[in-house]
Amino acid sequence: MLEYARKKRKGLNLIHGDAHLLPFRNESFHLVVSIGLMEYVQKDIVLKEIARTMKKGGLLIIVAPNKYSAYRLPIKIIAKIFRRKYVAREPSFGEMIYLFHQLGFKLVWYKMDDGLIFIPSFLDRTIGMKIYYLVEDALKLTLRRNPFSNVMLFLLQKK
Repeated sequence: MLEYARKKRKGLNLIHGDAHLLPFRNESFHLVVSIGLMEYVQKDIVLKEIARTMKKGGLLIIVAPNKYSAYRLPIKIIAKIFRRKYVAREPSFGEMIYLFHQLGFKLVWYKMDDGLIFIPSFLDRTIGMKIYYLVEDALKLTLRRNPFSNVMLFLLQKK
């Protein structure tokens, strides 16, 4: 993909590196965006590297799958039944909040409300969407987030 990008966008300075040891100087960036990375790396090491390369007051945007996603649970069960290796290690909300705090990030905003679960249409007709929304809204009211959300979106600022 890097070679493809270099051919398509000749003017860009693209760098291949390991997220566990970023090839950048300390305090290089005002903004870092991570999408689809946290489930495949050692989160503590990578977030420490990101913190190292960010300027004070810089922003970090992270999109990561939720460990307790109702959508991913059946996939994990099927993998176990068929003895397939499930390589992703999705973080939990609590794990991410703990790491952010430990590494000097201030949580500015987060969102976890992309749906309770994906319900087959026959269940929608049986129990009705009103019940579905009622359960989801009750969770958001009590927890301020949907703990079964598929995706977690975080906006952070380096202290």
